[in-house]
Amino acid sequence: MNAALEEAQDLSTTAERLQQLAMSKDKKVCAAVAQNPNTAPETLYELFTNYPVEVLNNSILDFLLLENPNYLYELYTIYPLAFSFHDLPLFYIEWAVNHELEHVRLAVLDNKSIPIKYLEKFIDDDSVKVRCKLTQSLHVPEELIIRLTQDKSEEVRLHLTKYRRESSIITKILADDISTEVRAAIARNWVTEAPVLEKLAKDKVLSVRIRVAANRTTPKYILELLAKDESSDVRYEVANNDSTATEILEQLAKEDKVKIRAAVAKNNSTSKATLEFLAKNCYHISIRRLLAQSSKLSSDALGYLAKDTRDEIRVLVASNVNISINILKQLSEDKAGRVRLAVAQNKKTPIKCLQKLMHDQHEEVRIAVINNFSTPVNFIKSLTKDGNKKISVLAKNKINN
Repeated sequence: MNAALEEAQDLSTTAERLQQLAMSKDKKVCAAVAQNPNTAPETLYELFTNYPVEVLNNSILDFLLLENPNYLYELYTIYPLAFSFHDLPLFYIEWAVNHELEHVRLAVLDNKSIPIKYLEKFIDDDSVKVRCKLTQSLHVPEELIIRLTQDKSEEVRLHLTKYRRESSIITKILADDISTEVRAAIARNWVTEAPVLEKLAKDKVLSVRIRVAANRTTPKYILELLAKDESSDVRYEVANNDSTATEILEQLAKEDKVKIRAAVAKNNSTSKATLEFLAKNCYHISIRRLLAQSSKLSSDALGYLAKDTRDEIRVLVASNVNISINILKQLSEDKAGRVRLAVAQNKKTPIKCLQKLMHDQHEEVRIAVINNFSTPVNFIKSLTKDGNKKISVLAKNKINN
């Protein structure tokens, strides 16, 4: 044993010397100083941050509390996080559990060794914050937490839906909660079991049914029931849910509501046949915009959209990865310059179309032809003689690079 450690453990070592030893880099020495009854109260304050267990186990503590009943609180204020340490003496935990100040009771909940008899006391704590934190403490047994499902505070019960959502018992109980917000939270929980979701799918409150319909883990058979819901908001969420069966999406595609059809159009589970149906039968711009950008849309369906009277839709069609050569040829002669620009930018555009577009009246179109990787070098060479200096310089730089 080294001399410093022997001194730190010696009951005859003076407070002054122990204060010097408390500055040692040797953790064993500092721990020994923290437990030495001759160590001054001020030195114990300094050591408490790193050695709370040793300080609290110091035999002088009883005497210090007689002199200063507030000593434990003073230690707490120095290092509130001490409760995260294992092996804290029980008296310190008991002191904190019964403390009148809320923040002290909140701090002690960080300790994972609190006896059940003290945890039970927190169930009826006057502070909502304390009871909420109790729901987050995973070391608290479920049989205690279940009692909080009957808590008078909605905030506490909402905390249960967040921090105890994997408990099938708790979610089942809270599915019958008087609070709409609590039931809605259970409905959107991704681990809520199917029987509970099925029950909530029949809830009288619209917002709860909406959450079930939007839940990505809701089984298909429940989504099928919700697809017939009287509320268009619920049916919209079903149409927007990637877990919805393709057959149900096909039915929803025939809805009158634009927002429902639009949701079907962007749903990853929508079949190509349903997308083609929408392309043929829906003329609202929001739906056609989604369809024109879809990578699942067939070239035949794109053909319908290529005839749309709105330039914006034809531009999107010209940029679609599934566009056919025939449609590109058709759009290369479009009356709108920005549609021809989109064709000029497409790598699939046939050489003959690019040849025609290199003489387009719009500068942007000719620039796009130059920058298109599919454009032959001889086409670009011819553009070095373009009357537009910007075009000719760009063409020369392209060839040189």
